Amino acid sequence: PGDAASPAVCVEETPREPATVLTGTRALDSQLTRKEQAEHWSPPPLVKSVVATFGSYEQLGQLARVEAWRRGFDAAERKVFLGDGHQSNWVTRDQQFSTYIPVTDLLHAFSYVYTAAVESSSDMETAWACYCHWARAVWQGRVRDVLAELEPLAAAAADPTTAERLRTSATYLHNNADRMQYDRYRQMGLPITTTQIESTIKQLNRRMKGTEKFWDLGGEPQLQLCVDLISDTEPLEIFWKKRARSQTGFRNRCAKG
Repeated sequence: PGDAASPAVCVEETPREPATVLTGTRALDSQLTRKEQAEHWSPPPLVKSVVATFGSYEQLGQLARVEAWRRGFDAAERKVFLGDGHQSNWVTRDQQFSTYIPVTDLLHAFSYVYTAAVESSSDMETAWACYCHWARAVWQGRVRDVLAELEPLAAAAADPTTAERLRTSATYLHNNADRMQYDRYRQMGLPITTTQIESTIKQLNRRMKGTEKFWDLGGEPQLQLCVDLISDTEPLEIFWKKRARSQTGFRNRCAKG
């Protein structure tokens, strides 16, 4: 139905702390015209909650799994797990979110395709035409068609640097090809980019990694406060209400009434 919510879990790998954004997205209204659907192909986010840790990816996966359970994501018919292609993301997906559809971020795919196109020709106009051709194929879910053209270029490249960059792009596309069925994902009304977590990471970095910031306890307590503050689910407010009710001598007027 047009008003169905599709939970999305987005993860991001950074040098210091992994983070996850969990959002509910609303599928596009089936009553929209084709033109309107084309202009608004990405489902809008509804409610965002954030978890993060300076710990391991295993710890992050457990935090995300608990939050997804608390949000009731398991009851949804369509669930998606988005990542940037880093192997740790897909290990987390397999361990904690195995029933979620895995999707590699579209923009990361485009960046690798662009690098490959630039390396494929010394003429920028030719390279740009190649990029447009490959980007269109990726958008349509035809990643293996791109690989069929890219892999011979990598094998035939004479310059070692060019050959290495082409192989890197080809390897990325090959490893993530099964998670790049973007035509099918769009038909299902699923998000296909990790923009939610990308912007959230910038918010966290601004607070946690600025100049002259030193954390005596490693930063974990401050990080938890940060993610609580930027979550739409208001976990801090819920925490203080529950804490107040648990204190000896607190009179629960609502319960009394």
